[in-house]
Amino acid sequence: MPAACPDGPERPPDLRESFTFGADQPPPAVTGTVEEEWYAPNSWPAEVPGLRPAATAFSAACAGVAEDLLRVAALALDLADDFFVSRCTGDTWTVELDRFPARQEVGTVLPGQLRAGPHTDAGTLALVDREPGSGGLQVRALDGCWVDAPFVPGALTVNAGDLLARWTGDRWRSTPHRVLPPPVELPGEELLDLAFRAEADPGTVVERLPTPAAGPTRYEPVTAGRFRRSRSGSVSVG
Repeated sequence: MPAACPDGPERPPDLRESFTFGADQPPPAVTGTVEEEWYAPNSWPAEVPGLRPAATAFSAACAGVAEDLLRVAALALDLADDFFVSRCTGDTWTVELDRFPARQEVGTVLPGQLRAGPHTDAGTLALVDREPGSGGLQVRALDGCWVDAPFVPGALTVNAGDLLARWTGDRWRSTPHRVLPPPVELPGEELLDLAFRAEADPGTVVERLPTPAAGPTRYEPVTAGRFRRSRSGSVSVG
């Protein structure tokens, strides 16, 4: 099993290409506030005219799945089924389309260099449509070991994010994950990942849930917007 790569500025850059987009119109509650910075027109490449309709259809479908999962999550925690949905109403989501090039394309892979370095997802839920591969997704188990994430054809991979972990007092953990480097034995392996990340509304106060199903918390209450700003540009984990 590959060793964990170093974090921080010494870690080599990830071996991936990413295209990210989100809602480009702020909801009324956000207009005129500091949170409006999260909303801006998306820039779609003219060279790929089919990307926008395909990508927006993917985001719309994932938004529906995320809403269903948030309702299931609320019921599992003995809350009203709209507890999370009512706090995730403002089109605060992002989609990241990742291409992980083949080794024969990237050339030399530096020591410790990965397709995606260790990180957690900052929001509530992440839904990932991924391709299987030898240089694929791993998650860090509670004992600190990295294990391959199972791949089920036709299924999405679902990650709990950092805000959901805070809400539940780590009853549901935000699991660190990474994507392995392109494998030597499969120099032509190229992978695609499509990730939808559901976020809470910026003004939502995230604190321990009012239910015995949540664990004891070590976190101070924080608004989702303030937490998101604190995580911007700093998503690696040790």
